[in-house]
Amino acid sequence: MDPIGGAALPSPRIGGAQSAVTAYGGISSSSGAGGGIGIGGIPPPDAPVVHTIDLTADRYYLSNALKAILHSIIFHRGFVATKPVEVTVDALDVTYVKVEDPEVSKLIDEKVLVFIKSLEAHSSSSTSTASSPIIGTPGAVGVVAAAAAAAGFGKAPAAAVHAISVLFLERRAKKSTYWFSVKSEEEVCWEQWTVRVSVTQARTEREQIEARRAVEANLLGCLLRLTQLANEQKDHVPPITNTDTYPFPFQIVFNSAPDASTWGGLIKGLMSNTGPSVLGL
Repeated sequence: MDPIGGAALPSPRIGGAQSAVTAYGGISSSSGAGGGIGIGGIPPPDAPVVHTIDLTADRYYLSNALKAILHSIIFHRGFVATKPVEVTVDALDVTYVKVEDPEVSKLIDEKVLVFIKSLEAHSSSSTSTASSPIIGTPGAVGVVAAAAAAAGFGKAPAAAVHAISVLFLERRAKKSTYWFSVKSEEEVCWEQWTVRVSVTQARTEREQIEARRAVEANLLGCLLRLTQLANEQKDHVPPITNTDTYPFPFQIVFNSAPDASTWGGLIKGLMSNTGPSVLGL
């Protein structure tokens, strides 16, 4: 399998066959931490390519839908040589492909669990974000700022956005600011996928049937579009220069700060949930 320059990767399916759905689940794609484009359409230096996915799901299906998207993202950008496996989403007639890795599955399960608990804890209150510019710099703060930008933070006050992001990083030699040379590395985000979540709640049997159909259509659309973007947008992928299982470290972060109504609280929440990269597990 040559995920960078080879044949197109497998597409998700519904009902056991690949669907010709054209009304994709909401996904936007842009270059730069805040969607900014550099000269001639080239992203500014160190600005990650950003893909934003809008997932609407009934509370009952939310966990499995999120896991399907996160696993698919890591499959397409993990560049792992292991054989992929097909998985059917529990309670939904949607199939996707993932990397068979217990550590990655554990990481995703834990992040999704904490994210949903945080989302439920704040679902009863309406919060807004203060208008503030986002300044992205290489390293941890820049990575978090980029995730916040993709989630729509730092703009005019609006209802709180619940978002979870996968950040793919590249280890680069850090430039020394001193006259003598000091060898060190920094992790720079080159691509991020942000899933913005809207939750519904079915209350009757009829609503439950309609909710399942809606989630299947939305999730399938997201997975198909995700696959298309991963296959078509590869020019920005850094060269693989190591033999690690995962050539590019990645992190899963989300906005779960108790005081997420403020800019400082949002950044604090994102920073507290970055955790170690998958290579550090």
